[in-house]
Amino acid sequence: MMMRSAHTSVWGVVAIALTLTIGLAPVRSETVVSQSATDEAPPAAAEVAPVPVERLRRVLQRSDDADAVEAAMAELTARSTTESEASYVLGSLYYHGALHVPRDNEKAAAALQVAVDAGDPLAITRLGDVRRRSGEHVAALEQYRAAADLGNATAAVQLADYLSEGVGEIQADPDGAVRYYERAIEAGNEGVVLKLANLYLNGARAEDRPKGIDLLQRAFNNEVEGAGLALARAYLAGGETRLAVAAFHAAVDAGDVNAGRSLIRLYVEGRSDLRRDVSQARAVLDQIASQLDENVLAFETLFVEVASRPPSSSYQQLTDRFKILSSNGKSLLLSRIFSLDRNAYVLFMQSQLADLGYFQGTPNGLLTASTISAFNAACTALNISQECRTGPLSYNARRASQRAFFQNS
Repeated sequence: MMMRSAHTSVWGVVAIALTLTIGLAPVRSETVVSQSATDEAPPAAAEVAPVPVERLRRVLQRSDDADAVEAAMAELTARSTTESEASYVLGSLYYHGALHVPRDNEKAAAALQVAVDAGDPLAITRLGDVRRRSGEHVAALEQYRAAADLGNATAAVQLADYLSEGVGEIQADPDGAVRYYERAIEAGNEGVVLKLANLYLNGARAEDRPKGIDLLQRAFNNEVEGAGLALARAYLAGGETRLAVAAFHAAVDAGDVNAGRSLIRLYVEGRSDLRRDVSQARAVLDQIASQLDENVLAFETLFVEVASRPPSSSYQQLTDRFKILSSNGKSLLLSRIFSLDRNAYVLFMQSQLADLGYFQGTPNGLLTASTISAFNAACTALNISQECRTGPLSYNARRASQRAFFQNS
C-alpha cells in the first residue's frame, strides 16, 4: 500500500473531523490502487485542499467534539507559522478567548507575529490591543501608529485615544489626536465624531469650542447615535440652557431615550435660568415611556411623582413603588430627591430600614427618635458608624448609607 504523506494525513484528519462537526464535505486523502490489478503505475495521491481558516475558527469557538477541536487547533497552529490569515485568526482567538482557547496575551502576541511581519493592518492593530491590555502602552502606541499609517481606522481611533489625554509615559498630543480622529472619520467611522467634538469642547483653547458644537450638530443631522444628547449636554455645560433644552427635545423627538431621561431630570431640578416644571417632566416621560423597560419606567415615574410633592396620604403607595426598584435604583433615587423633598427622603430611608429589620414603626417621612435610632443601629451593623455620626441627613452619612443600605437589598 502507498504510504500517505504527513502533510496529507493531517489535512485528512481535519477534513474528517470537521465533516462530523460542521458538515464539511469529506475529501479522499489518498487513492489506493492494487499493483496486481493493473499494469499501470498507481496514480499519485490526491492533494487535499486546506480547510478554510474560518471553519477552523468556528470549530474552536463552537464545537463540542473533542476530536474535531484537537484537529482544528493542530491545523490552525501549524498554518499560523506560515499563513497570515491563520496567524491573525489564532492570535485573535488567544486575545479574545473562545470555548476551547483560553485568553493568553503571550500566545496571542506570538501567534500574530507572522501576520504582523506580513504587514497585515488588522494583525498589527490586534497586537496593539494585546500590548495595551498587558499595560505596555508605549508598545501599543507604536503598533497602533503603524496600523493607522497603513489605513486602519480602528487603529487610528485607538492611537487618537492615547494622544488625547496621554497615558503613563505617553505625553498628551491633542493636535495629533485630532489628526487621527479625522482620519478615522474620513474612513467612515462616524461615531468618532463625538470623540473629536469632545476634544474640542474640553480643550484648553476656547476658540475650539464652536468647532465641537458644529461637529455635534452635523453629527446629529446625520443621525449619529448619541450626538443629540452630547450636543444638549455641551450647551448645558456652556451655560446655554435655552439651546440645551431645545437640543434635548430634538434628541427625544429623534428617539433618544437617554436624552429624555436627562431632560426629565433637568425639568424636575431646574437651574438658575430654568424654573422647575414637573408638568413638562411628566410630558417627556409620557413621550418616552413606551421605550423604557419596566425597571427604568418605575424609577422615572416615582422620581417625577416625588417631585410633585405628593400628600402624606399617598405615602403607602409611594413606599410600595419604592420597594420594587432595584438596589441601584433605590440608592440613585434617594440621591436625586434629597434636595427636592426631605420628607420623601426620610420616608424611603425608613422603608429600607424596615426591610433591613432595624425600623419597627410605620414609615411616615418624619425624622423621629426611633428613626434615628434605627439608622444608627444599621450604621453600626454595617461598619459605617463613623460616617453616620453627624446624623442621617448629613452629606457623609447620606453617601455612606446609600451605598451600604442598598448593597444587597
